[in-house]
Order: sequence, then structure tokens, then C-alpha cells
Amino acid sequence: KNGQDALAMTEEEKFDLIIVDIRMPGINGVETIESIYESLQKNNAQKIPAIFITGYADEEIKRKAETLNPIAYIYKPFDISELVDKVKEALR
Repeated sequence: KNGQDALAMTEEEKFDLIIVDIRMPGINGVETIESIYESLQKNNAQKIPAIFITGYADEEIKRKAETLNPIAYIYKPFDISELVDKVKEALR
């Protein structure tokens, strides 16, 4: 639903991959991943690969997202095969 829910979920369960939209209610997708990574680091847990999806091209946000070393930064609309390929790549 939103970034706060995603953060809470990663504190309770282990995930192999996070796919997050940049625009979300509350905190955006980049801030969500930053918060998740900070929480994981505090708990000495392994970083979860992330794929960002966005419907707009904001270069500043993209640069900030890229500092988190995502598997991909995919623009909407996208071909589902592109997303599937990136998911497979992340889960190898």
C-alpha cells in the first residue's frame, strides 16, 4: 500500500526482491528503499535487491535511486518481458 507498510513487512519477513513504484502515498519509493536498507544494516541483515518502477522521468530522483544500486529502473509503460527479465536477473 505504501512505504511504511513495506518497511514494516521487511522487518517481519525475509524477501528475495522488492519491486517498488517511485510514486507512493506517504514516502516515495526511493525513501522507502533507503529506510529498508538502513533497517537491514542496523540488524546486520543482507540487502534486498530492488527494482524501481516509475511513470515520470525526474533525473534527480533517478540519480538518488541509482545510489542504492537497484537491479533496474524501469519506466512506465513497459513491456512485461522487461520486468520479468529483471526479476529473473535479481533472483539468480
